[in-house]
Amino acid sequence: MPNPLVTIIVTTYNRADRLRRAIDSALGQSMPDLEVVVVDDGSTDETPKVLASYPDPRVRVVKHPRNLGTLAAKRTGLDHIQGEWFTYLDSDDELLPEALETLLAVPETMDPNIDFVICNSLDAATGRWSGTGLDHDAHVDVPLMLRCMDGASRGLIKTERLGTLRFRPVEMSHHLLWVKVLSRSRAHYIHKVLYVYHTQGDDRVTKHPEIGYRRPPAASYRLLMRWERGYFRLLARYKPSQYARLFYHSLQAHGQQGRSTLTTTRGLRRIAAMAHVTLGLAECFVWAGADAVWLALRRPDPDHA
Repeated sequence: MPNPLVTIIVTTYNRADRLRRAIDSALGQSMPDLEVVVVDDGSTDETPKVLASYPDPRVRVVKHPRNLGTLAAKRTGLDHIQGEWFTYLDSDDELLPEALETLLAVPETMDPNIDFVICNSLDAATGRWSGTGLDHDAHVDVPLMLRCMDGASRGLIKTERLGTLRFRPVEMSHHLLWVKVLSRSRAHYIHKVLYVYHTQGDDRVTKHPEIGYRRPPAASYRLLMRWERGYFRLLARYKPSQYARLFYHSLQAHGQQGRSTLTTTRGLRRIAAMAHVTLGLAECFVWAGADAVWLALRRPDPDHA
């Protein structure tokens, strides 16, 4: 089969009772030029039987020999993309039939340079839109996303924009990867619901982080602070509240790391961590002040309007 236009990545672990809904919604798209890459992360239930029931050649199955966690499964999915574009679909969620066709129409009809198209999703439990912050179509860059957009939005990304970027084995890795991809893309948000987001069930990563991450939270935050200083600078400028929250978790991580050491060492570490947090929060206020001045300077002079 020639390379498809769109790759839909579905990662799953022991969700045989819900997996069919996701796959059927992918295969039921109004544009057929697609593939569904299902990464079975070592399921021990009836998932293999469900997958074997699909003779459609557009369904490709990649199986982990054992459960490695959500991020590892998503990385595997990225490594098996064959399409020009790709998207993720959680194994208990679903795509509306016109989702891919609607997303692809944006670069085709608006701007061929658009290579990241974002849409909204519907929370099936509440009937509300799960993505918040924007109430109209708009071009999106990193500052706008960090300042305004929250919740579960979904989208379609041109594969060449991904390059060698992959999820890191740490907390916040999903958000971090999309920020990096967005920083190298021309993105557009369309104010439409095209995904259905199911929050029922007791096996979600949001309820049990250990399902997705194979590293203790304290170690995860320490590595995040060490690896992704550029990301933290962006948060300091455009989303100070999240920046402060991550610094708080980092402080806790430093405290946990020091518990098994001598009292003097633990105290020094905590003092150093506190100083780090204080400097980080000061950076937030500096950027916030700079933004306020910049906005004030941009206001038109009423005498020269």
